[in-house]
Amino acid sequence: MKIAFLLHDAYGIGGTVSATLNLAGALAKRHEVEIVSVFRTRDTPQGNLEPGVRLTPLVDIRANSADKEHQLSRQPSVVNPRSPSFSQLYNALTDQRIGHYLDGTNAEVVIATRPVLLMYLSHFGERDYLRIGQEHLTHDSQIPEQRERQNQIIPDMDAFVTVSHADAEIYQKVLPHAASRILSIPNPVTLPSATPAQSGQQIVVAAGRLVKVKRYDVLIRAFETVVRNRPDWSLRIYGSGKEEQALRDLVLERGLYNHVRLMGAHSPMETEWAKGDIAAVTSDNESFGMTIVEAMQVGLPVVSTDCPLGPREIIQHGVDGFLAVPGDPDSVAQALLAIINDDQLRRRMSEAARQNAYRFAPDVIAQRYEELFDHLVTNRVRRPVRPMSRILAQGRLIAAPEGVFRLQLKVTGEAAAGYEVGIKLRDSQEIRTVPLVPGTLVKDGRGRLWTEVVIDPRLLRPHEGTWDFRLRTPDGQDERIVAEGVETQHLSGQAPWLDGQGVSSAIPYRTMDDFIALRTWYRAAHAEIGQVVVDEGSTGFHANLLLPKPAPAGTAPQAVLRHRSDRTAEFAVQVQPTGGAGIAFAVPHREFLARRIGATDIWDLWIRVGGGVADVRAGRIGGDIIRRKHTDRFPSSLDRSDLGVAHRIVAYITDDNDLSFSVKHA
Repeated sequence: MKIAFLLHDAYGIGGTVSATLNLAGALAKRHEVEIVSVFRTRDTPQGNLEPGVRLTPLVDIRANSADKEHQLSRQPSVVNPRSPSFSQLYNALTDQRIGHYLDGTNAEVVIATRPVLLMYLSHFGERDYLRIGQEHLTHDSQIPEQRERQNQIIPDMDAFVTVSHADAEIYQKVLPHAASRILSIPNPVTLPSATPAQSGQQIVVAAGRLVKVKRYDVLIRAFETVVRNRPDWSLRIYGSGKEEQALRDLVLERGLYNHVRLMGAHSPMETEWAKGDIAAVTSDNESFGMTIVEAMQVGLPVVSTDCPLGPREIIQHGVDGFLAVPGDPDSVAQALLAIINDDQLRRRMSEAARQNAYRFAPDVIAQRYEELFDHLVTNRVRRPVRPMSRILAQGRLIAAPEGVFRLQLKVTGEAAAGYEVGIKLRDSQEIRTVPLVPGTLVKDGRGRLWTEVVIDPRLLRPHEGTWDFRLRTPDGQDERIVAEGVETQHLSGQAPWLDGQGVSSAIPYRTMDDFIALRTWYRAAHAEIGQVVVDEGSTGFHANLLLPKPAPAGTAPQAVLRHRSDRTAEFAVQVQPTGGAGIAFAVPHREFLARRIGATDIWDLWIRVGGGVADVRAGRIGGDIIRRKHTDRFPSSLDRSDLGVAHRIVAYITDDNDLSFSVKHA
């Protein structure tokens, strides 16, 4: 059977895209599957497109594309209403391209994944293939004009599928006489290939679009209560959106900047869920809750608001998580603390979450869709599955507990002979090579085989910068390695490496264009900043002073603030030892004001050990976050000079994860 999915933009990220890619990949094991992306917005999809799934874009809207200047793109659509309620991206060109595809496809099932695509399927779709609509939001959350138009179209479909049973009941009541079959099938969530979460990280993880309906403000306020009771726990919020700045402001306002981090968007999320102990969802409304299932799959119990409609159909209250009162920070906080304060409960819930999440595995959901197809039409000829393509320069990089990285590559068996991995320092000729050894195979969580290479990142010293991973073939081809996944949970909370050669750190990551890369730091010595406390008139720091050799006897370390553009301008602050390698000090803001040079002064933080030892740069190079400039934010302070002039002073993390101060007129 050939199955085609109509998708708005398969190259982006989001719940509908993930669900469609997951379902398509599972169905492709037994069927011919095509994803038809109306728009192409990137060179490659951000999600994981399984081998055997064909991707067909219809309209290219990338920069400099001929479609952007196509004459038809300036003419209105006859299918999509000219209304603010409907996407303005659809025009006469999309009418032509979608209509041509639907008229000519040999698919036996066509599935439309959003209201506007149902309109096209109703307008152009032939009756000799099954026409199925999907609802990835909810009936009540749709814009009224879209909801009304969709409800008019649903009776034209062979079936209409919602992602929750409660939403299917709403549609059945609204459309009691519709001949089409209305039912619910949950979204499929890919089984993680990442290492399951290891209990003890003391991190709560949340993920989704930073928009009002997700109510991350409720979660942040709830976490304020958590911190008062358990200051050893932290919160990470992944995602991007219109509410980002408001949420950052709330974190600073509530003094939570040492405990709450806005991490930005991350795809795929499975490696980040695995860094946590608990997942949190505080939405006012959820059509399904893919993030809930994703978190449960790696073993995280979930605290979610009991909002309409999805969470209550996924979470078993008291078994694999808790349902809290929507919009109530105290209810969310108490649910979180109940799990945080009971290690045995957390372990029981973790195992239950992993077991209960299996009912959403793609193969399970694909079988339910196959049962639907068989119910709608029988005795259809099964078409042979096309041969799976092999992408050799594709791999996974995993940070192992022993401090090495395990690079797993698609090329397997004796075919791996003669291949080697090249690790090249960006914008440099510096390169390291590691040969592949045939037979060094490992199996991931989905049963797939990979050739594994162990890489010790300390072999990249003494260079500091960004390294790109490349696969070199025996016939001389050299390609960057596409990242299927990068796992860094074992780096979470890890200090930089300290040995006789100095201090180093290495954090692997997935680049914006989906390749494997590694950011490294190497220093003769380093001061790793811990807690930061902004008080009236000063900023305090706790840090670990990492020295390959003990400081000379009789030395007294100092914190030194040095002006970036005038290296002769500096001042020193006394440092107090706190035990072991720990130090603490406070930087008085008046010292900056007494030394104003330009409109904006940048001061870099160093530690002076003394005794002939070179000054040590201070920052945050440990852990698993490569760009702390975006995640580690501190409140600013408003200070006045002796002349009464107001200045804004703020500590911040630089592009290199070092710590500096900005001083400018308020």
